[in-house]
Amino acid sequence: MNDFQLLADELSSLRNEEDGRRFIQENHRDAQFQYFFEFLNHKAEEKGLPLAKIVANSRINRNYVYNITSGIKKMPGRDKIIALCIAAEISFDELNEALMLGGKQTINPHDARDVWIVICINRKISDVLRVNIFLEEKNCAPLNI
Repeated sequence: MNDFQLLADELSSLRNEEDGRRFIQENHRDAQFQYFFEFLNHKAEEKGLPLAKIVANSRINRNYVYNITSGIKKMPGRDKIIALCIAAEISFDELNEALMLGGKQTINPHDARDVWIVICINRKISDVLRVNIFLEEKNCAPLNI
């Protein structure tokens, strides 16, 4: 079980103000990132990935990616976030963090398409074209990039 799920399970058991204060005190951390683009830029730098490689692997229009990474486009669509995260070679937990920062639904374990996407991430497939081919083979909609 990942950290996010553990926290979600603990949140579901909170019943009163004392529980709420305790949870906040134990789990508070200053938000490192306010927007998805900050997170993506940080992960790319952390992994030593040039933006050109992320652009190429995401298969998203270069100008659109630069608008995202420069902060001009702060709220890209869910599929664009997923594609950029795949191209940036991020983990499952990092993908969920990116989706939350982008104001999008996190990975749904009951959605077959999301499950196949996670399998691609766990296999470290970083080319969105390969992910889309895999999704189509599983009769799922490809990432809309």
